[in-house]
Amino acid sequence: MNAPLHSPNLPSTPRARLIALLKRWLRRSTTRAQLAALSPEQLRDIGITHGEALREARLPFWLAGEMQQTPEWWECPPVKRGGLSELESRR
Repeated sequence: MNAPLHSPNLPSTPRARLIALLKRWLRRSTTRAQLAALSPEQLRDIGITHGEALREARLPFWLAGEMQQTPEWWECPPVKRGGLSELESRR
């Protein structure tokens, strides 16, 4: 599910975001282990080749794979260049 940046589905506190992140990592780890355990017939049924399954299963849990999408609200907005000097000039 891709939620917009200012979505009511966005966890509101840093603690809630951390819990959501840990749950996502656990889900990825579990589903990748399950994917690696599928038989060739099961992979064929879901339309995934053995190579695609291995590639996804070998990814570390903290990386979204080709088969997954990171929700837009999780992405950090780009940082403006200028840094501290830009902030000091606003005083």
